[in-house]
Amino acid sequence: MSLSEIIKEIDKLPVEESLKVYSYLGNKLKKKERILQSLNEIRGIGKGLWELDAQDYIKTERASDRF
Repeated sequence: MSLSEIIKEIDKLPVEESLKVYSYLGNKLKKKERILQSLNEIRGIGKGLWELDAQDYIKTERASDRF
């Protein structure tokens, strides 16, 4: 179902049910916003903990004979 079809179906709903859809979407967006905000707050906090660059470490591990 396309977005325009969904919108048309929502427009057909009684006001009470439309409010439920609005509330559901609002809560979903707030939750997503909180998650993104949390991720932004912790992004980069590990920088400087290791002496070695993470990408260099991955390349070295992939190149090594681990098996």
